[in-house]
Formats: sequence, structure tokens, C-alpha cells
Amino acid sequence: MVYYETVITPCATGRAHRGFGEYQCGNEDGDAWEDDGDLLDAMRDGVDPAELIEIMDDAELPDGMEDIRGRIHSEPYRVFGFLDDAGHAHYLGIVALPTQEELAWAQQQIDDITATREAITKFDASPDGERYKKIVGITMWVNLGADTLP
Repeated sequence: MVYYETVITPCATGRAHRGFGEYQCGNEDGDAWEDDGDLLDAMRDGVDPAELIEIMDDAELPDGMEDIRGRIHSEPYRVFGFLDDAGHAHYLGIVALPTQEELAWAQQQIDDITATREAITKFDASPDGERYKKIVGITMWVNLGADTLP
């Protein structure tokens, strides 16, 4: 996985307003990071590290900041917030995305499964497939203790 920073803002349409609406993630910002801890350190460079709060269960949030998790479209796996000098809340996130190598591996797995399904379908429709199904059926019938063949 690689990690990116994203800015989280209130949705601009409908009834979504700061404080009670839905939120959205912006585009992934900056370079890809191999370690989310290193990315977090870089994110803290622009904000007082003590003021950047990870929003998670049981986190004590200052007045003006709220737990927006669950209301973010394409929610990042880590969500942070901080208050500016005027007391307005701003939210950031860390997005985890697969690398090109991981995507290629996953695509190969899908291709392999698809090829296997196609081979099974082709075998089932073949004379050998029909013979195999009859043998399996007879074997099951005998194993169930039947006195006569189907």
C-alpha cells in the first residue's frame, strides 16, 4: 500500500453544511508515502503537532470539532482534525491505495479465476464432463447405500 494526504471538506450540494451534513474528500495530495507514520509526520509540519488530533473512538475533541467519521464520502482510513486561530475546524485524512504491483497481482488472480471458470464450463459441456457427472452421481448413489443404480 501507499499513502496519500487528503483534505476533507463539507459537501457543497444539498443540505450539507458544516456541523451536521456530509463531507467529501478532495484529491489525494502530494507524493505517495510508503509509511503512513512518515506521512503523518509531514502533515504535522504545517500544523502544531499538539493540535492535530486523530479522530477515533474515545478521542477527546475540542469544542468546534466533531467526529465526522461515517459521514465522509470515500472515507479515508485515518481522519484528523485541527482548529485554526479563529476556532474553525479543518479535517484531513490519510488514504491508503494499492501499488501498481498489488493491482497487477490482483488482476492476475481475477484472470486466473476467470480462466478456471471458463475451463470448468467447457469441461462440463464436453463428453468427458458428462461422463464425469454420471460417475460422480453413481458414486454418490452407492455411498448413500442405494440397492440399485439410478
